[in-house]
Amino acid sequence: MTFDVTAALQDPQISIADLEHMRDKALDRPYVSEVGRAIADAAQAEIDRRTAQ
Repeated sequence: MTFDVTAALQDPQISIADLEHMRDKALDRPYVSEVGRAIADAAQAEIDRRTAQ
């Protein structure tokens, strides 16, 4: 099963604050899994995309 994190995070109902929280929560763990890193990277990319507009 695959899940497109990038597409899911582009939902306009998800605020930048929500994205920052997801990113920080994924990175706050002592061991960051590949899934956690993917979520953090996708959240940061979406934050960057929205603030560049």
